[in-house]
Amino acid sequence: METKWLREDQNFKLRFGSENNNWDTVQLADTVDTDALHDGVYLSEDANGKFVIAPSGAKVAFPMLELKFQYDNEAIDGVTISRGNVTAYTKHFDGTPSVGDKMKIGATPGKLAVLDTAGGDTEDMAVAEVLSVNAEDIEIQKLY
Repeated sequence: METKWLREDQNFKLRFGSENNNWDTVQLADTVDTDALHDGVYLSEDANGKFVIAPSGAKVAFPMLELKFQYDNEAIDGVTISRGNVTAYTKHFDGTPSVGDKMKIGATPGKLAVLDTAGGDTEDMAVAEVLSVNAEDIEIQKLY
């Protein structure tokens, strides 16, 4: 069964809507390039409790669902992230994953890539597992 994307620029969507998902609005660090943000980019928390685009190898990261604007739509107030073990579809990944592969934050900050245990990656680096591979996307199980 192929995923139906409503918009061409859509990169991430939850399979079951809000089931087992905690929507959380988080504040971005001042250093974040907001032009690099889009749905499906993974974010991680910095030492100050603010969120940045997850650096390569980040062990805890959450996908962004949407930007939150201030009431005047002129400034970004934060972003909504997805917390929880949920099934989702994503186009934001590198490589050619197979069913059962674990995915980590790869060489491109905020983007998934296949875990390479032969190359020294450890299982604790995984943020998702591939459930199916489709023509345009992969179905993943977010691990947290």
